[in-house]
Amino acid sequence: MERRKTPVVGLSQRGGHIIAKPVKSTDSITLHDLIHLHVELKSTVMTDEYKSYRHLEEFFEHKTVNHSTGDYSKDGTHVNTLEGFWGLLKRGFIGTYHSMSAKHLDLYCEEFTYRYNTRSKMDCDRVSDTLKRSHGKRLMYKDLISKTF
Repeated sequence: MERRKTPVVGLSQRGGHIIAKPVKSTDSITLHDLIHLHVELKSTVMTDEYKSYRHLEEFFEHKTVNHSTGDYSKDGTHVNTLEGFWGLLKRGFIGTYHSMSAKHLDLYCEEFTYRYNTRSKMDCDRVSDTLKRSHGKRLMYKDLISKTF
């Protein structure tokens, strides 16, 4: 049985802040909508040469690197910050979770973006921050596995 992978799109904002979201498609409409939601018009957007990023130059300064030709950094243009994040997410998948269901993929993305975005904080500060953000809510196992989560 072939397992369908759910695509995840990531954006690295100035300062290295990462946003990662599962999407239904990686077509240009989906990617452009996500970029427009998170990026100010006229900002510089750096991508690889994936076809769905075409026409971004209508709204942004669009710079690309061509990985297929071994181009990973050109005149300050790169996607290395995001590549580093993908490595962290993949290591978490392979080494810890082994499986990430589409149902909870948004939560896995939140966990790993939080880890990445707070990497310079001390562990005790991250734990304290996490407890503050929980507002006393608990996720019960029966709710986790329910069809209506």
